[in-house]
Amino acid sequence: YGHIVEDDRHLVVSGGLGCSIFPVRFGSPPEIVLIELGAPAGV
Repeated sequence: YGHIVEDDRHLVVSGGLGCSIFPVRFGSPPEIVLIELGAPAGV
């Protein structure tokens, strides 16, 4: 898990197993992933 680049797409994958229907997470403690976006240098 972590930052993965696949077919020119950037993916962020966290650990554990969960679903979107029920707010339950298995195999990993809760976490917050912070993604900071910014313009490329010189733009």
